[in-house]
Amino acid sequence: MRSNTTPSLRWLKAMGIISVIGVFAVNAAGFIDHDTHSGQGCGADWPLCHGAVVPRFDKIR
Repeated sequence: MRSNTTPSLRWLKAMGIISVIGVFAVNAAGFIDHDTHSGQGCGADWPLCHGAVVPRFDKIR
Protein backbone atom coordinates (compact mmCIF):
# COMPACT_ATOMS: atom_id res chain seq x y z
CA MET A 1 0.00 0.00 0.00
CA ARG A 2 1.47 3.34 -1.04
CA SER A 3 1.40 6.40 1.11
CA ASN A 4 -0.22 9.51 -0.32
CA THR A 5 2.27 11.87 1.31
CA THR A 6 4.09 14.35 -0.85
CA PRO A 7 7.89 14.28 -1.16
CA SER A 8 8.22 17.29 1.16
CA LEU A 9 6.21 15.54 3.87
CA ARG A 10 8.33 12.39 3.50
CA TRP A 11 11.44 14.55 3.92
CA LEU A 12 9.94 16.18 7.01
CA LYS A 13 9.04 12.79 8.49
CA ALA A 14 12.57 11.50 7.86
CA MET A 15 14.10 14.57 9.49
CA GLY A 16 11.80 14.13 12.49
CA ILE A 17 12.88 10.53 12.94
CA ILE A 18 16.56 11.49 12.61
CA SER A 19 16.04 14.27 15.16
CA VAL A 20 14.43 11.92 17.67
CA ILE A 21 17.29 9.44 17.27
CA GLY A 22 19.82 12.25 17.70
CA VAL A 23 18.17 13.56 20.86
CA PHE A 24 18.05 10.03 22.27
CA ALA A 25 21.79 9.59 21.55
CA VAL A 26 22.70 12.90 23.22
CA ASN A 27 20.61 12.03 26.28
CA ALA A 28 22.14 8.56 26.49
CA ALA A 29 25.65 10.07 26.36
CA GLY A 30 24.69 12.50 29.12
CA PHE A 31 23.31 9.72 31.30
CA ILE A 32 26.48 7.67 30.85
CA ASP A 33 28.65 10.72 31.58
CA HIS A 34 26.70 11.48 34.76
CA ASP A 35 26.64 7.89 36.02
CA THR A 36 30.37 7.32 35.47
CA HIS A 37 31.37 10.79 36.77
CA SER A 38 33.38 11.32 33.58
CA GLY A 39 32.60 15.02 33.63
CA GLN A 40 34.71 15.43 36.78
CA GLY A 41 37.97 14.75 34.94
CA CYS A 42 39.14 18.35 35.31
CA GLY A 43 37.52 19.00 38.65
CA ALA A 44 35.70 22.28 39.27
CA ASP A 45 37.85 24.26 36.78
CA TRP A 46 35.44 23.84 33.89
CA PRO A 47 35.55 25.15 31.12
CA LEU A 48 39.30 25.16 31.66
CA CYS A 49 41.18 22.09 32.79
CA HIS A 50 43.50 23.05 35.63
CA GLY A 51 43.87 26.54 34.13
CA ALA A 52 44.55 25.45 30.55
CA VAL A 53 42.34 25.12 27.49
CA VAL A 54 44.11 21.89 26.49
CA PRO A 55 45.00 19.74 29.52
CA ARG A 56 48.51 18.48 30.03
CA PHE A 57 48.81 14.73 29.81
CA ASP A 58 52.30 14.33 31.23
CA LYS A 59 51.04 14.62 34.83
CA ILE A 60 48.32 12.02 35.08
CA ARG A 61 47.07 11.74 38.64
